[in-house]
Amino acid sequence: MLPDFLLTETTVREAGTGPEVPLGEQQGGTLVLTLGITRIIEQESIDLSIWGSTDGSDWGNQAPVRFPAEILLRHPTR
Repeated sequence: MLPDFLLTETTVREAGTGPEVPLGEQQGGTLVLTLGITRIIEQESIDLSIWGSTDGSDWGNQAPVRFPAEILLRHPTR
């Protein structure tokens, strides 16, 4: 089965919020997400959280899934 992409490739240069993505039939099931980072600026960091809402309007006050900030280090290509 080929993966479904929730978002198109995006360049992010500042903090922000991504779009709401309806899960449809996948709601309540297991969801596997992959974040691909193709380019970085040395010593930058990323803080990622995934929010959920059952009604599309009440998102609560704490993300159910949160990944701690990670420092991104540039590795030389070989």
